[in-house]
Amino acid sequence: MFDFKLDWQPKMATGIDMIDSQHRQLLKVGRDVEQLIQKNCIGVTDKQLLDIVCELRDYTGYHFYAEESLMEECNYEKRVEHKNTHKKFANAVMAFDMHALKENPVKGLIQIREVLLDMVFNHLLTEDQDFARSYRLYEKLYKKAVEQKQKYKDDCEDRFGPELADLDLTRAYLLKDQTYRGHVIVINKEKSAKLLVLTALERNMFFADVTRIAAAIKKTLQPDAIEFAYYEDYDQQLLWHIVPKYHSDSDFGHPFDVAGQKKELEQSEYQEIIQAIQKELR
Repeated sequence: MFDFKLDWQPKMATGIDMIDSQHRQLLKVGRDVEQLIQKNCIGVTDKQLLDIVCELRDYTGYHFYAEESLMEECNYEKRVEHKNTHKKFANAVMAFDMHALKENPVKGLIQIREVLLDMVFNHLLTEDQDFARSYRLYEKLYKKAVEQKQKYKDDCEDRFGPELADLDLTRAYLLKDQTYRGHVIVINKEKSAKLLVLTALERNMFFADVTRIAAAIKKTLQPDAIEFAYYEDYDQQLLWHIVPKYHSDSDFGHPFDVAGQKKELEQSEYQEIIQAIQKELR
């Protein structure tokens, strides 16, 4: 193969930090090989040769595994062909003959260099670049959306309390303030949605979820009454309160008090209520 220095070049970058870091490591091994060849392997030790072979064998293990995991994550359409190329290079590296390498280090290292050049030109600069474009598009269109969705869920738990149920159109949380035992809020998954902008089907689905959760609360906690409330001028999203009421409540017969003293429970108590209600939701 024509003369080419195994140095990192900008065109080799994939834009995936982990992969680029590993590719740099491969090129570092390549430079070590080149330096030994340039010195005609004068003074080279068996340990130096063994280190090169062992590092390349380790590399084909962890690097190919990392790439293939990302390919599976983004459902890369050419992953079968890509894995076959990995297998080809892994087999080539495993076939390095340590005995022959020790007998003729220059010849053996030139053969290793040829494998590395083949890997760079016919894989790193071609197949890896194609895969990287697919993965970056996946990150842009899907992964970030998933992360944003998870952040929204986390923000809701911080604001409201532990998640109780994730249904088709809604998500329910057991409110941190358990002044009214079993007080649950149900939110529409679309953050900006308001009741009057929902379609008839969406409203039916929303209230079907509210009714389903309320029925589970009624059966589990057996309140004497259940109040429902929606504050469009207060909440920034479609948020429905389901509030169990008991004859023992001081305000029974009156609307529940949102401005009174807050009552928070131990984590185990929240989980006990959640598990009981979830059992009825199944």
